[in-house]
Amino acid sequence: MKRHSFVIPLYILPIFIGTRAEVPNSKAILDQLISSDEPKALAETNFKKFVSTSSPHSSTSSASPLNSTGTISAGSPNSTIAYPFVASLQIKKEKFMHLCGATILSANFVLTAAHCFLKYPKLKPKNYLVAAGTNRLFTRKTKHFYVSSLRKYPNFKPLKGHDIALLKLATPIPIDNVRFAALDFRDTTRKPSNVNTLLIGWGRTKPGVPKDLETVAFRTIKDEECLVSHRFKFFTDSEICAIHTTGIRGACDGDSGAPLIDVKKHKLFGLLSYSRKPCEPHKVYAFTRISPYVSWIKEQMGTM
Repeated sequence: MKRHSFVIPLYILPIFIGTRAEVPNSKAILDQLISSDEPKALAETNFKKFVSTSSPHSSTSSASPLNSTGTISAGSPNSTIAYPFVASLQIKKEKFMHLCGATILSANFVLTAAHCFLKYPKLKPKNYLVAAGTNRLFTRKTKHFYVSSLRKYPNFKPLKGHDIALLKLATPIPIDNVRFAALDFRDTTRKPSNVNTLLIGWGRTKPGVPKDLETVAFRTIKDEECLVSHRFKFFTDSEICAIHTTGIRGACDGDSGAPLIDVKKHKLFGLLSYSRKPCEPHKVYAFTRISPYVSWIKEQMGTM
């Protein structure tokens, strides 16, 4: 085998069968969130009610001090909803099962990765649920919303880009900017490299076992660096590469489809798509860019 040839084992399925040690709960603090003229998007002034204004990349935070692992404690299960725009894509067997992360775009629509629906190809949209309204999965405070329709981007194929899907809910989410909020997705500007971002998701989970929401710090890198230096040969123009920067774990398979947030501009940046191995710290991961799909998302919202 040539030195530079390789295959990226895509963790395309939201649930990974292999076993690893459980990652301790972690949570970083955004200093602000969305500045938007969208009436149902969470405003910066509202977000200040939820979290500290400390920087998520500082070494200390009075609200959530760093522990010895370099992560930030998620707090008690009764704490305020820090990220009310984050949701969980689930199915229900004997217990609720978390498949992927998701982002609330409006009262009726949620965004996630298209590959999240490959594990159970025979399931219909109505078999999926979106869980929201809490920092902690699988508790009585969780509110479930059934999916009524699903649209994956028509050109999506595994390792061929376009890993994005829009869900319409059977009943609307009661957007109140407290338990439930919408995240602004409408920025069509192509995002640059060297931007500090946060992935917000639950990571690996066990069906029915409560787990706190976690954040993972990333920095975006140039496309050329991703292709050449890190040899992501399946990387496409519809994706953005980011390297994990801080903490004990990288992005895990349960984080698939979860939002990558621009720390400074406080808008939706990308969705976790794939990497070589899940959960590895200080490695590169590929995310679906949101900016090329803004028009498509708006079109689907008008026709679904």
